Amino acid sequence: HSATISDLTFHRRDWKKHIARNIESDKPDMIGISANTLYMQYIKTVVNEIKANYSIPIVLGGYHASIHPQDTMGIDGVDYVCIGDGEYVLTELLNRYSKRESMDGLAGLWAKEDGRILKNPTGSFIEDINSLPMPDYDLWEDLDKYFYFLGMIYMIGTRGCPYRCTYCDATGISDAVRGRYYREKDPRKYAQEIALQYRKYKKRGLRLAQLFDQVFTMNEKWLEEFCDEYRKEGLADKFKFSAFSRIDHINEKKTKILGKSGCALLRVGIESGDPYIRNEIYKKNISDDEIRHIFKVCKAEGIDFTAFYMLGGPAETPETLNKTIALARELDAAR
Repeated sequence: HSATISDLTFHRRDWKKHIARNIESDKPDMIGISANTLYMQYIKTVVNEIKANYSIPIVLGGYHASIHPQDTMGIDGVDYVCIGDGEYVLTELLNRYSKRESMDGLAGLWAKEDGRILKNPTGSFIEDINSLPMPDYDLWEDLDKYFYFLGMIYMIGTRGCPYRCTYCDATGISDAVRGRYYREKDPRKYAQEIALQYRKYKKRGLRLAQLFDQVFTMNEKWLEEFCDEYRKEGLADKFKFSAFSRIDHINEKKTKILGKSGCALLRVGIESGDPYIRNEIYKKNISDDEIRHIFKVCKAEGIDFTAFYMLGGPAETPETLNKTIALARELDAAR
């Protein structure tokens, strides 16, 4: 099976015409949409537009579809829902569809078939993510616009998260899908993959590796191997990277390793300036003193921060909101 991507990021004003152009040129047998809760209102609009003009089956997957398959399956125009990691499930779906075979028994897929909803056994997480091929960024038709406006592509060497923060859908999907949610690629192969993409796209404007691993700095041995390979590939000075982290994952040793290996930014969730909100409501279990200390030692190694805060959550008051604003000003993150 072959694939193309219809990306609406730079087509907000002409998205209907853009989808039509893609469908007319690519003539897809099926359309897949990755769904998260924040974008469901737009996904429903896109599904309605496609079904109003074409008789093409649509499959939804991703976080929202996996956590809420019943609601997702109830959307008019949705023919299939993929639950869990979709690589192997989608392949088998396309195999059966091309042969006009039933989807009965295909774990990880719900299907509308013969006037009923076929609810197969739940999906699972792929244990060995090293078995998966590298993403093909050339499939993005507007890739040069991403480089021009953002200077980055998004890369990932792990999947999932072992934490259960109260506000995060990582909790929902880990409960909804079978298997171990947090998995790691070989760290050296991950660094080599980033080096390959850099050499491929550096002349087109690629300036930063945006790593989307949710707990990039958690495993010290894994991090050491990644950073060692990143330096061996000659990227530390040429191609900086930004990564998600947690304050309680960072120490002086990791900071020094990251500083000499090309880490420009760590993206961390402070969430609130009020310890009760941060630790009792959001379950972060991080003190103000820890936050201040880590900001200090990282900045000393040339690493700045993108800091995330949430306002207006449960138990918030004007006083706790002001504490968050005050802490944000004090920490003075780059972003």
